[in-house]
Amino acid sequence: MTMEEQKMEEQQSLFEMDEMKEAESRVEGEKRLGENVGASTKAEASFNGERMPQLDVDLVAAAELGKEIAEKKQIKDGVKESDPELQWIELPDGRKFTPEEWTSPVFDDGPTREMVESWKQEHRKIYMVPFDFGTFIIRGLTRPEYRSIQEEKAKLTETGKQEPLEERLAKKFDNEELISAICTIWPPEAQNEEFFMEKVPAGTAGILAEMIYDKSAFRALTPPIAL
Repeated sequence: MTMEEQKMEEQQSLFEMDEMKEAESRVEGEKRLGENVGASTKAEASFNGERMPQLDVDLVAAAELGKEIAEKKQIKDGVKESDPELQWIELPDGRKFTPEEWTSPVFDDGPTREMVESWKQEHRKIYMVPFDFGTFIIRGLTRPEYRSIQEEKAKLTETGKQEPLEERLAKKFDNEELISAICTIWPPEAQNEEFFMEKVPAGTAGILAEMIYDKSAFRALTPPIAL
């Protein structure tokens, strides 16, 4: 036998061995598939009083689970829109509220959604400021309000510059308390200077006044940019 014939015979043997391995693999795969099918066919469960193959039971269970999730989402989002008895409160911007949402506080011991939306219509933008002792809702300062404060401050400078600080504050011309009282919407009792002098911690009026100035465009978003 020549070397060429010997090489061809070896290649033929390798080819036959590969075919045998492939055939064995197919037989083993078909055997496992048959076992799985047999097990699935034998496994049965009861659904609505009828005996059903386990595969069908799994499909029904999945469908029921999907239906339950969808129903829970509808409940979370509010009453179903298909409910003919539901009277949605729809705002011009497209937002919708259920009657319960409309009359519920937006935070603990706070104003209702209806009150908040009416303030937004009146002042365009309002802002919530939480403290550990309570939550405030503020708005921006208007230009006429700012001019009025400056006029009162000018009068104070002319007539009361020698008076002690306590007397000047008693005249309600201190900027922080006055600005906070003018621009605080909630709580309602905060709409006077005495509230900030007597009812809350010392820094409350200063923090609110700073935020009111920020939201009234007294500070730019960035330093001036050269062009």
